[in-house]
Amino acid sequence: MVARAPLAVLALKRPEKDPTAAAGAWQPVTGNVDDGEREADAAPREVLEETGLEGRLHDLGLTLRFTPEKGRHAGRPVEERVFVLEAASRDVELSREHEAYAWLTPEEAIARYPFAHQKEATRRALQYVLET
Repeated sequence: MVARAPLAVLALKRPEKDPTAAAGAWQPVTGNVDDGEREADAAPREVLEETGLEGRLHDLGLTLRFTPEKGRHAGRPVEERVFVLEAASRDVELSREHEAYAWLTPEEAIARYPFAHQKEATRRALQYVLET
């Protein structure tokens, strides 16, 4: 999730008592693809559900693969498709999944994210945005 002028990345904070591996962590918007749904349809739906934001979607054509150590997917390979949503506004309405948000510089977002795949996705998204 990015906004231009000035460039900013949206980071979301999971609740401290979240039962997932990401309890209390800052993260980009993430989500699941529903049965019968395309990834390109799931991405803006998840953004809207978690933040109330809409915008222009960019498919980076990038899939990151990793194996979480904790949480419901612990020990199982996971694939995440990376999209950038260029937000039409910065007026966030958080869902219950998160307790806080911050618009950060890309460097600040990368420093806050605890997982390597989130950092890599943000680096790649930044590269894409700067080149377009």
